Amino acid sequence: MDEDHMENICANIKVGDRCQVEPGQRGVVKFVGRAEALGAGFWVGIQYDEPLGKHGLVKGTRFFECPPLHGAMVRQDKVKVEAHHDLLKFFLQAHKSFLGGDI
Repeated sequence: MDEDHMENICANIKVGDRCQVEPGQRGVVKFVGRAEALGAGFWVGIQYDEPLGKHGLVKGTRFFECPPLHGAMVRQDKVKVEAHHDLLKFFLQAHKSFLGGDI
């Protein structure tokens, strides 16, 4: 993948976005950019919802803060930003008993 293509993909990923990371872990984007400690190109820092990762620190460089075992740095092609309607559907499903009735 060339640098321009990686940069274009990263342009659609923003810090604070809810996302899904292959193979299906969910979390929040905490970092987008170059991380030379990991290698050339662009990287995305994720704070997972569950303790599936590490801590946002790579080779002595902190890229983002997160609870212990909740962080990971991944390539942008492994990240799928969740659309707002997907988030609304998830919220409504999670709270349907409170809201009453079928969603």
